[in-house]
Amino acid sequence: MTELLSVPLKKGSDVDIVKPLKNLISSTYSTADKPEDYTDALSELHRLRQLSVRNIDKTEASLENLGKYYDQLTFLEQKIPTQELNIPFKWKDAFDRGSIFGGRISLTVASVAYEKVCVLFNYAALCTQIAEGANLDSEEGLQKANKK
Repeated sequence: MTELLSVPLKKGSDVDIVKPLKNLISSTYSTADKPEDYTDALSELHRLRQLSVRNIDKTEASLENLGKYYDQLTFLEQKIPTQELNIPFKWKDAFDRGSIFGGRISLTVASVAYEKVCVLFNYAALCTQIAEGANLDSEEGLQKANKK
């Protein structure tokens, strides 16, 4: 019987991305856009982040949400000056299991690129977890395990 290894997920912390983005957009593009024009898009981005950070289950839907959030971050980098965006993204290390003397190792970086790297890591880790959970004794299970 073949066994697959899976990679644990990084754990992200809650962070308000809507307010800093609204401030940056209104200060950079004050005459071009009205706040109501992009409020819904920012709410959707926040919803995608929540789905990508909180209690990710081992399903294709979670994988799709991670992919959508990553895509939105990529589009965001192309549209606004993200180096001016000061959102502290905090992620806990996937491989540190803590010890008796301390908690888990985490890193906080105010960079959209760091957020993208962590989301991409979780996308790959979730692919390994979905593959590990597949029934490798059937043709359909093998195809599911090798899908991504």
